[in-house]
Amino acid sequence: MSHDHSGASPMIAAQREMRSREKLVWAGRPVRWTAIRKALSGVLTGLVIIAVAAVWSGFAYILTANDTGSVFRIFPYIGFFFALFGLAIALSGLLSFRRTNSTLYALSDQRLVTVSERPQKIVRAIDLAGITRVVTKEGWGGSGALTVFTGRTGRETLLGVPGVARVAADLDRLRAKAAEARRNDDG
Repeated sequence: MSHDHSGASPMIAAQREMRSREKLVWAGRPVRWTAIRKALSGVLTGLVIIAVAAVWSGFAYILTANDTGSVFRIFPYIGFFFALFGLAIALSGLLSFRRTNSTLYALSDQRLVTVSERPQKIVRAIDLAGITRVVTKEGWGGSGALTVFTGRTGRETLLGVPGVARVAADLDRLRAKAAEARRNDDG
């Protein structure tokens, strides 16, 4: 059953993703500025590549206009492929904005959950007992990036987490509680 979480309150939307006997501790959406910044960087990069492609094609056309039958007459068309590449980067920036706006972060007493609704619903969950390290990078306004390490090579970064320091503190507290519960179950 698919639920569109993009318009719902983060706590209500996150509660829909909880398992039985799982207690929701925190839920939030990425700070809007994070989505805008990601989209702008993609769009601007794409536009710069398109501009370079246009200049390339223009100069190549001017320089090869009198070369009838020359192999160099293909040079203006190479810029067309660069322009397509720039357009793809610009569009990926816009898609990134749409995807980030539909993302939901949730922290329960058992898991760290990320739900993305676009282009299709994807739910990623990390068991708290499997988290080995948490690193935060706080930005302006208290929001920031939360990077969670699992095992030797696993890593998940949540961007634009509102109140990232508080979320990291809650995550560390719940991780310790989960590790203690696991030790008690094993011992």
